[in-house]
Amino acid sequence: MVTFAHLSDCHIGGWRESDLRELSLQSLSAAVDCCLHEKVDFVVLAGDLFNTSVPSIDALKHVAGEFKRLRDHQIRIYVIPGSHD
Repeated sequence: MVTFAHLSDCHIGGWRESDLRELSLQSLSAAVDCCLHEKVDFVVLAGDLFNTSVPSIDALKHVAGEFKRLRDHQIRIYVIPGSHD
């Protein structure tokens, strides 16, 4: 049986308040933790991973680190661009 995770509309970087901005990053990390725990075969990111087409370097670093965690466990990631990506 093939298992996968579906994520969409994360809108990372979409909050002005630093606490909410940090919470969106923590939510992505928690989703990756769940994917690793459940040993999914792949992840589909269906649009609007970021809230802007030019995300901050810190947001990019965080997302790249989470993608690397998935890749280190041989979990493929398929990204479908959204209107903000």
